[in-house]
Amino acid sequence: MSDTAAAIAVVRSAEQYLEKHREQLVREYGDKCLVVRDEEVHGAYPSLDEAVRAGYAKFGDEPFLAMAATEEEQTISPPASMLAMGLG
Repeated sequence: MSDTAAAIAVVRSAEQYLEKHREQLVREYGDKCLVVRDEEVHGAYPSLDEAVRAGYAKFGDEPFLAMAATEEEQTISPPASMLAMGLG
């Protein structure tokens, strides 16, 4: 598997985790932005910018997902995906 394919798989897994546990995560974290990797929340932050910065600090060039814990379903835009995968 290529590095890009592996990164996409990590981000998709994190997105599926968020979707599956959305109600619980919203109750626990409110509208915070979460850093998710390996089906685990690695931090909750007041802004997406802070979440992305914290994700890079923790994971470096390894892929992760930074996304708001909201009740509404979200779609990851290409720029956000690239940032979360360390490709931007």
